[in-house]
Order: sequence, then structure tokens, then C-alpha cells
Amino acid sequence: MRLDITFTGDGEALFGGFARVFAQAFGRGPHPAPVVDGFAGRVLRGTSDDAFASLSDDPCRQIVFLLDSEGLSGLIGLSGANILRHIGYGEDAIADLVERGTRFKLVLIPSAALKLATWENLLALAAEVYPDWRARIERVAPRLCDLSYDEALAAGGEIAAVRRFLHDEMNVNALFAGDGYTRRPDDPDRPVCAEYLVRNQPLEAFGSTCLIEFPVSLT
Repeated sequence: MRLDITFTGDGEALFGGFARVFAQAFGRGPHPAPVVDGFAGRVLRGTSDDAFASLSDDPCRQIVFLLDSEGLSGLIGLSGANILRHIGYGEDAIADLVERGTRFKLVLIPSAALKLATWENLLALAAEVYPDWRARIERVAPRLCDLSYDEALAAGGEIAAVRRFLHDEMNVNALFAGDGYTRRPDDPDRPVCAEYLVRNQPLEAFGSTCLIEFPVSLT
């Protein structure tokens, strides 16, 4: 299967080796990953070309999560559906997206000022990006970090309000453990790969990029 790869700027020089291995191994099972470093990426989704102009198709999304090159290497050889499972999509979500005709692209960007996705870094960045929430975030931060998603909602008050805000605005879902590692729905206690935080911004702001469109099928 031939995947569509698009480079901008110095993208081919920076990401070409990884992109070609990813495309050639797509859906064929485990494959040795190239030894690379210095870039990060995430899976984008949408139903139109406009959805792939920034790090999120949601224009209101201010903070997004990314994988580093080591985490991205874990996607090599997987099918489209298994890529989504690997990064935390549940079966119902995948089925719904496929039914709606959603397209998926892996975007690669140069490593910038990435922050490991710990509770400390997440709450500090959220307080900076959403100043209206700063006081509430700082008040609940010491306790929020020790609570699961369900425990935070059950606590009520400001803790529940801040936890819902993080979920709704940044997709900090119930799988977020705050230790800098992703989790899967079928094994939420096991760390999978490191994840990072960055402000959402247009892809053109990075100068050099690579977009790899890949199909997702449930059959």
C-alpha cells in the first residue's frame, strides 16, 4: 500500500528516512525502526484539508500532546486502526471516526520547546495559556495530582471543575496519569511511551514538516 507523504521546508532532509520506513512497513507488523532523533509528532484527524493546517483540527484547542521520535518509532509496522489503539483511542471512538469518513495523518515536526506531560508541567502551562483559570488551577494543583479522573469528579467543587476543564479544553482524559507516559484503554496502569506538551499552532510555524496520510479500517 502506497501512503501519501508531503514535505515542507527541509522536511525531506529531516524526516525523509523515517517517513519512508513508516510508509513501507505500514500494516506489515513489527519492523526495525530507524535510529533517529530531534523531531516529534502526533496523529491529526479531520474530514477536510483545512483540518490538517495546525496541530489540532479544533481551532479552540490551545495545548496538544505529542510523541517524541522514540515514541513515534513504536508506530512503525502497525495498521491504521492499531496506530490509533496504540496512542489511546478506544474501539467505539475508532468506529465512530471511521463511520464519519475521518482522514488521518501523522505529522512530524522539529523538536521544539517540548515539555514532558507531567501534572506539574501540564498545570503550569494551562495556567499560563488560560489566565482566567490560573487561580483555580493553583489552588487545586497539590490535591488534583493525587486523584484519578473519577476521584477528582467525585470530590466536587473546584477540583471537579478544574478536572472537567482540562478534559474539555485539552482532552486530558481519564487515561492521563501525569507521569509523562501514555496509557491504553485496555491496560490503563501500564506506561506505553513518553508524551509531551506544546501549544497548538499552525504547521507553517515550524518551517519544516512532514505529513503522512494513512488509512484506518476496522476490517
